[in-house]
Amino acid sequence: MYTKYMNFFVKATAAPKPKSSNIRKLGIGLATLYAMMAITQLFSMPAFIDVIYQMNLPSITVAAAVAGLVIASEIAAIPFLLGLKLSPLMRLVSLKAGYLVIIAWLVLSIIDIVSGATQTLGLFGGDVLIVPGWWVVWYLIGLLIVQIWVSWGWWPKQLTKLKKKRK
Repeated sequence: MYTKYMNFFVKATAAPKPKSSNIRKLGIGLATLYAMMAITQLFSMPAFIDVIYQMNLPSITVAAAVAGLVIASEIAAIPFLLGLKLSPLMRLVSLKAGYLVIIAWLVLSIIDIVSGATQTLGLFGGDVLIVPGWWVVWYLIGLLIVQIWVSWGWWPKQLTKLKKKRK
């Protein structure tokens, strides 16, 4: 039983074929956006943490943890979006990281809009000026729709099979 389910954790498998011709293009586009966001946030890390802290978070330590989680999630989401060869567990983690990125930015942007605390939102780090507003929420909802579409197009079949076997 141990070796039967260990393949789920360590054996890399190719991504399933996309269900639509646009899935690969959308995945590459979203992965490029996440990479650009992570790179600009890393290059302006002190300013990025300050922007997050100004969104009425309790302490600078919490702001640094949130900033680190957002950046790590952006990087972790990239392998699934590119359709790389991954283990089923890593494919699932990467898929969930893509949703975590968008949900985190939705929550942070709504907090910022309601509080009106910052001059920039921080999507591309603390140095790039992105004026907070409801347009950002609609933009992020559009990204969420793209993420759902890509997830549907590259849904890991191994996870569905494993769930059926365990029942």
